[in-house]
Formats: sequence, structure tokens, C-alpha cells
Amino acid sequence: MPEGILIDYNDGRPAMAITAGLRAPSFCTSFAGYGTGANQFQVNTPLTSGSTVFVLPTRPVDVQEFADNQTWIVLPIYMTSVTRNGDNGVTVNGTNRGNYQRIPNWAGTV
Repeated sequence: MPEGILIDYNDGRPAMAITAGLRAPSFCTSFAGYGTGANQFQVNTPLTSGSTVFVLPTRPVDVQEFADNQTWIVLPIYMTSVTRNGDNGVTVNGTNRGNYQRIPNWAGTV
């Protein structure tokens, strides 16, 4: 875990340790395109051990149109949660009103 910033000028003054408990965010990857499973999007990227994952969606809803039993369906598929896969990436989970098993077209940043 990070311990802060140590500033030591080596000029006789005491060293300064800044330990505010804050962490610097780091960019891992962007993702866009069609998901890897029904109402899911797998994002494979290395993550730092012990870090907190933050996903910023840029396209959190995918509206799909298709015919079902001779009825035209307009179906929004939206992100609902993110599951961390150890240090190997995340899975973005979603759902839709009709509980159809569709492949979403989402985008975002990890």
C-alpha cells in the first residue's frame, strides 16, 4: 500500500512526509464494442494488487432493435454492476427489461 510522499532536500532541514491517505488514479484501458456474453462485457487489463477499480462508462446503454414472435422489440440494455476478476480485469454486468440474453455494445474507461 502507498505510504505517501517523502520530500527530503538533504540540506539539514527535516524531511517532510505527506501522508494524507489519498491515492493517485491510474488509467488502465478504454473499452468499446460488443460484449463477450449475454448482458456482459469482459475487460482484460492488468490491475494493481490492492487497488480500487473505478469504471467510467461513456456508453452505458445499448438500444437494440429486433423481431420477437413477429413483434418489433426496442430493447435498452444497460450497465448495472462491475465485478473485479482478481488483478486480470473486470466484468461489466447489465440487464434489460425483458430479460433477453443479448450481447451489449458498451464503452467506457477503467
